[in-house]
Amino acid sequence: MEDNRSVRFKEAALTIMGHIQDNYDEAEGFWNPYDKNQKAPLLAPIIRPVIRGAMVLISPRGRLLARISDSLIPYVAGPTHPQYSMSLMDSEPLLDTLDGSCEFPELVKQTELAIEWAVSHCPVPFHGTLGESKPEPSSRCVYPLAIINDTNMAAAWPISLLLLTYCGLRQERHKEAATRAADWLVSIQDKTGGFYNFQNPDGSFHELQSGNINFYVSMSLWIFNEIYGDSKVRLFTRSRAGA
Repeated sequence: MEDNRSVRFKEAALTIMGHIQDNYDEAEGFWNPYDKNQKAPLLAPIIRPVIRGAMVLISPRGRLLARISDSLIPYVAGPTHPQYSMSLMDSEPLLDTLDGSCEFPELVKQTELAIEWAVSHCPVPFHGTLGESKPEPSSRCVYPLAIINDTNMAAAWPISLLLLTYCGLRQERHKEAATRAADWLVSIQDKTGGFYNFQNPDGSFHELQSGNINFYVSMSLWIFNEIYGDSKVRLFTRSRAGA
């Protein structure tokens, strides 16, 4: 029998899965950036233009942005709608299916369409890569942050998420596209071992590097080698027939 802790964890996981699947926009074939059922605070419509304007001017990022996000997002976020390639993170529960212990058939269906959405709406000059956002007027952008509203630079985090998405689906037909994404991620590593967050269309790199991006790139490359390569060291998956 499952102990109480296991039951609680399973129930929590299924609740999260419910939110992910419910926030999928069936018309567009992609996930919303935040919960579509979330209600804005009463004062939000009044103060939102002021705070959004300030955010554009200050353009916070990194630690500062993380610290103020929880308190400010309800007041600055615009109406949620599919915009950012980073919403591919909603496919990550598929990684938990790789050991055969669970199945999420509805999420698989959503994810297959989500790949098409991201690749067609957020393309950048480097083949097999993604930018942060689809083109949107500034007034319609969900978040007032220039860096995640960018449509020109190849972005390491969404591309890592795309690679993890291909790995979660674990289909041979995705191997070529997954390999292109992995090759690009390898190409953005500098001499010290870190990874650049962005690559400009001319091939140069944006100076920004982040610890969380390094983690995601490294994790996605490891799992790619496990799923589509010949890795003998495995994190959590095991071989299965027909894989």
